[in-house]
Amino acid sequence: MVTPRTYLFGDIPVLGPIGVAVTGISNIQPVLAIGADSVRHGILFFNPSATTVLRVLPAGPTLVSGSGGIAIEPLSYFELYDSLGGNLGNDNALVRINCAWNVVADSAGSFGLTIWNFTDNNPAVTNAPNAVAHQNIDIDIPSPNGLQVTNLTTASAQLIGSNQNRRGILFHNPGTQNKAIAPANLAASQGAGSIILLPKAQKQINASGKVRINCAFNALTANNADGALTALEFV
Repeated sequence: MVTPRTYLFGDIPVLGPIGVAVTGISNIQPVLAIGADSVRHGILFFNPSATTVLRVLPAGPTLVSGSGGIAIEPLSYFELYDSLGGNLGNDNALVRINCAWNVVADSAGSFGLTIWNFTDNNPAVTNAPNAVAHQNIDIDIPSPNGLQVTNLTTASAQLIGSNQNRRGILFHNPGTQNKAIAPANLAASQGAGSIILLPKAQKQINASGKVRINCAFNALTANNADGALTALEFV
């Protein structure tokens, strides 16, 4: 498949990332985590298990439980984006991350894997956002916008809405209970599909080029006694 990669004068800010929840992962044999995607610009893997190592590897080489692959420790990340040398998300990037990936667990059982797929394919969006032009001037917009919530419950709810002009977001857990966050195409959960922030932990993702971070996000808390979560939205 041939895909044009010319950096256009205009851009359609497709909402992203797309959340993917992979379940049923065991130590018996690897399973497909995500298929190939010719317009993928970034991928984030998060291991929501608190006890078991997961291993991921591009489809093709043999992936074995307990050995090899990319080992993702419990409650940890592995991320790749489509360029190196500081040009994150550049539309002309020559570093491709469009392959399929497999996953296997190091322990017996049934485990989950969280994937956030930074792609131009968003089946959840029926109406594309308005096109934006690449500006040669800078407008002094105050940033970041601060958002604090104190009323999260153990049920998934929207934390922040979509914003096609968002250039980055930081999530911070100021409380004492774990918080789960997922792109709005998924309900937040303490398992596959969400990233889990431990107390006082944070996660920041910046947009660049075709790597979008402009979708809405859902969140929940592990315990109703602590519903606090902070977000910084960079615009």
